[in-house]
This record gives sequence, structure tokens and C-alpha cells, in this order.
Amino acid sequence: MQSKKQLFNFAPTIRGIIIFYCIIFFDLGLVLAKNRKSQNIVFAEISNHLSNFAITSLMVALLAFIMTLQGAAFKLVIWLGIIAVLMNFIVEVLISILNTPDIIDAYYGSAGALLTVVAMYGFFKVGIQQPIKN
Repeated sequence: MQSKKQLFNFAPTIRGIIIFYCIIFFDLGLVLAKNRKSQNIVFAEISNHLSNFAITSLMVALLAFIMTLQGAAFKLVIWLGIIAVLMNFIVEVLISILNTPDIIDAYYGSAGALLTVVAMYGFFKVGIQQPIKN
């Protein structure tokens, strides 16, 4: 009888789960803050670009989380961040279909990708363990 192949080579630790959820809730907080009318009056320029930061950060965090648990080297997570930065600039500067070209959006998205890669480094160092074999 064949044994089931595991989807993940590693399991997250409690610290790793806390780091990952902090990233997720931070991004959620940014999206919710963007939609508050009182915040839009004070931080009108910043709130216009927060969604790009949060979307890029969430995509990088989710993909990096899966890659890390599958046993990928952190070098691949760094490449994921580089690709996310490049794609932000390509979409925001070169592709004008369904998008208004805005270089500031590219900067915010790049910041989201880079900060998430830094946070995922913490996850990579303290957030994974070998799964318990049955």
C-alpha cells in the first residue's frame, strides 16, 4: 500500500504563525484604514496607495508562506520579492489597460513586497519545524 505524500515538508511553529498573522492583520488594517472617511481627510495622499501596498504584501506573504513550508530555500523567497517589485513597476508604468499609470503606486507596492520579504525572513528563521511523523 502506498503512503500518502505530504504536501509540506515543514510545519509552522507558534512564533511562525504569529509572524504570519501579524503580516496579514497589518495588511487588513491598512485596507480598513483606507476606507475610513476620517483617515482620508488627513492622509488623502497616502490612503490612495495603501491598497497597492497591501495587495502586493499579501501576495508575497501567502506565496512565501507556502514556499517555505514546502522546503524552498529563502533565496527563492528573495527572488519572489524581486519579481513582485519588477511586476509592480511594469504594471504601473508600462501597462495602461485598466490601470492609470502611477509611479507612486509602484513605490508603495514595492515597499509592501520588500517589507514582507524581511518579515518572512523572521518566519524562515524561527517559524518552521520538522513535522511530527505518525
